[in-house]
Amino acid sequence: MRSLECELSFDGDTYFRISRKWYKTNAEYVAEINEEFSAIPRLDPKYLGAWAEKDGKYVIEDDFLKAQVSADMLLAHTKKIDNIEVADLLDTQNGYLVHVKRGRGAFLRNLFAQGFVSASLLHGSEDFRARSEEKFGVPGLENYSVVLAVFPLGVTEIDRIFTLFAKVDLVERYDALRQMGFEVSYVVIQ
Repeated sequence: MRSLECELSFDGDTYFRISRKWYKTNAEYVAEINEEFSAIPRLDPKYLGAWAEKDGKYVIEDDFLKAQVSADMLLAHTKKIDNIEVADLLDTQNGYLVHVKRGRGAFLRNLFAQGFVSASLLHGSEDFRARSEEKFGVPGLENYSVVLAVFPLGVTEIDRIFTLFAKVDLVERYDALRQMGFEVSYVVIQ
């Protein structure tokens, strides 16, 4: 099995290390991915509150999520169905399934997978959808939009938050979710 080990930019080129071998990416491919990535809708960074700090360190994800709860923003993070998170937050006002992760680059793979798996089950499993709606008291979750919320630990440059590999992964998940009928966007948390 081949595995991606890292990504490196050097002298204006991007390289991937896959199973202990380095591969240079094609400039046309990089341009194509950047164009597709730039077409993905991005929410205003103020959509979610700032990620708090305590004693000079960023608070854990649970504390951030709890701070977002309001009448229209339900905490769904710990309320799993068959060990699957429907979302971290349910925004009932805007109709968003909000998935949140700290990190950047390849670490975002878990975020993209979480959003994809949840939406796939809401789309394709009547049982999962019914149990989700019952658990949260919110009907029509299959019509919600998927929001992928990234907290990049103080990094602000979009190309450092979303490495080429992360962009490729996000573009593929975006396309797959759109084919299922979901609107998809992302937000960078400040």
